[in-house]
Amino acid sequence: MKTFHLTLFLCTVLFVHPAWSDWAAVDENDLVEYSNLIVKATWLGQTVIRFQGMSSPKQVGVLQVEQTYKGKETDIALISLPLRPANVISSSDIHYTIGQNGIWILKQDSHSEGLYLADHPQRFWQPDHLNKLLRYLKPKP
Repeated sequence: MKTFHLTLFLCTVLFVHPAWSDWAAVDENDLVEYSNLIVKATWLGQTVIRFQGMSSPKQVGVLQVEQTYKGKETDIALISLPLRPANVISSSDIHYTIGQNGIWILKQDSHSEGLYLADHPQRFWQPDHLNKLLRYLKPKP
């Protein structure tokens, strides 16, 4: 019996591979430079809405903006999210929680005016990364 348990343990350790994310790292300088809106904001939640002139509804996340560092000043920013059937989750989905506060480095959704994308995990930074952001935003000599 001990041999079976030892064999099972060794097989688990040797043949089970860790899961790796499919997100490639993005250069932070490029991320900041090529983003359209950078804000300190709080995630209020998400909802499904239908914009005028659109044939199908959109799932959007809602941010309450405290400070704008790049882009047009706004009080609310809307993030385009994938519209999924109830309880369907993709391994590539990025999840945010109500009340999550930090720096959002967003790019314009080319398919929907007024919506932004947070389509990579690096598009959200913890609030304590503000000094790093400000260094990236300094004008280049």
